[in-house]
Amino acid sequence: MVINERDILGTQLIKRNEELSLLYEKIKIQKSTLSKGEIYYQEKLNDLMEIRKQISDLKRQLIVSQNETMCIPDLKREIYLLQKEYLEQQTKAKYLYDELEKPFNVHRWRKLECTDPETYEMIQKIQSL
Repeated sequence: MVINERDILGTQLIKRNEELSLLYEKIKIQKSTLSKGEIYYQEKLNDLMEIRKQISDLKRQLIVSQNETMCIPDLKREIYLLQKEYLEQQTKAKYLYDELEKPFNVHRWRKLECTDPETYEMIQKIQSL
């Protein structure tokens, strides 16, 4: 009976050893899967950090673009005013050019008394004396 129990315990020991080796193999597989998962997780965290950085850069660019586009109506108004002034100046220049070509008021042209004021004053004093 003792021999029989020993044989039974021996077979149970062999089965337990086989189960134990299977469990060790599963642990090894789980550890390798876990390490691969950690590496993959770190890569995804790095990707996430890069994406967040890109998002913050894009938000900053958006704010800058919005600030630049806010002054567009003022610039359009300034362009309109400058075009209006340009047209007025063109009209004025054309009018002056036409008047220079054909003067209508001939009497408005007169000779200047003198180009040298001191000499003119002296002549006036002489005449008054």
